[in-house]
Amino acid sequence: MKQANEELYLVMGSRDKLPQEIAALTQANHAEQALNSQDKFEMPVVELDVERNYQELVGARVKSGNLLGYFIAVMVEKIKFKIDEVGAKV
Repeated sequence: MKQANEELYLVMGSRDKLPQEIAALTQANHAEQALNSQDKFEMPVVELDVERNYQELVGARVKSGNLLGYFIAVMVEKIKFKIDEVGAKV
């Protein structure tokens, strides 16, 4: 860990629970145990490259702020993420 106050939880997730719920269950049901030199951590390389177009927002007018009166011509969300044995890239 880079900071003394950081914590690492290795948990098999559940698709029907929010991350906060999983964290609360983990904290409530887990006796704290430090990693030692015999412990081994392995994880797969995870790479995401996802793009989503929000056609339902195209043409909508901005209703407040500095862009009041403008309209949305294109709305795209792009997520690009990779984590491997070296680290993570966003």
